[in-house]
Amino acid sequence: MGSADVSAGVINWKTHAVVWQYGPRIWGQFLIMDLSHVLIFNDRGVFVYEFNTDASPAIPAPPATDENYVLHLALPKLREDSEVVSSRSHEHGPRYLPSDRPFFREDPDLDALALYIEIFTQRNYRREHLVLVVPLKTIRTRLEALAHLRPEERQISRSVPWDQWGSDGARLLKLGADPHGISVMGSCVAIPFRDYASLNTMDIYIVDVRPKSEQESFVGCDRDVSSALGAPHGVIDASDTIQGLESFAEPVTTTLPYRMTYLKARSDGESKFAETQGLTHDGMVIACSPL
Repeated sequence: MGSADVSAGVINWKTHAVVWQYGPRIWGQFLIMDLSHVLIFNDRGVFVYEFNTDASPAIPAPPATDENYVLHLALPKLREDSEVVSSRSHEHGPRYLPSDRPFFREDPDLDALALYIEIFTQRNYRREHLVLVVPLKTIRTRLEALAHLRPEERQISRSVPWDQWGSDGARLLKLGADPHGISVMGSCVAIPFRDYASLNTMDIYIVDVRPKSEQESFVGCDRDVSSALGAPHGVIDASDTIQGLESFAEPVTTTLPYRMTYLKARSDGESKFAETQGLTHDGMVIACSPL
């Protein structure tokens, strides 16, 4: 995942062909989603662009623009006095390609993005910290549906309002504070918070959006899931409809199945400072620094 306010591009390293470029300036964060698509996330939502890896190296791809995306998934509509002041996207790094020979291969249908959004509301000078967890399958399903449409229909249908995709295609989380370094592995998102009362510890919540049976999912839980897990009260609200949100023009409901767990991670020794964390295939790495 990259972020830039200058031009960006994708190059086929075998042929040196410039297969996709965006400029002269790009706003947001971008990643190569697969062998045909680039994804850009900014305060307007998620944009997907298409490229051809077999393009001729003699003819660079023309610069993409704000208007020639193949898919746009919009964020919920903000209140008139609210604005996105910070946005970041988190994903677990380059996808495996067919030519790779890893010992372990993930199911790409289970990969997810974690989109962090900080929104400032002028009316009460408050900031809300939100994370939108979006399975890549949500995006791929939309792309597949568009591929079956005629070109003129595709042009009309490529921009999708929030209420047509977000309710069952994402999970919105409200955070009680600014998180300290989100990490993603497959369908799991780890959201850590600094414990300022004890600098060698972090409160870490792991949200999993892997498809579950209705009995296993936390969907529809009206109780405080965080407290039920033994976690500090009110740090993460994962309710289907989060009460008290002031950033959006209308109530926002998300019903994507999820599960959540909590752990308090401690470094070995009081003289160490828990710096950051990262999910692995079967565990977690916590980086520490001396106090």
